[in-house]
Amino acid sequence: MMLKELLTTDVGVLSLLSILFMIVMSIYLYFWVEKKVKEDTQAHEKEQRAAIKAK
Repeated sequence: MMLKELLTTDVGVLSLLSILFMIVMSIYLYFWVEKKVKEDTQAHEKEQRAAIKAK
């Protein structure tokens, strides 16, 4: 009964779209943050290597 309401009524379809949007957005944000952390880590390591060579 709930599945029928979710797929057939306007409110149900909008709720389903909202849920799917939140799932997709959270996956996107996860990979985006992971990429930024990797970039920042590499930049930090590069700075550390440059500081060691400067000594």
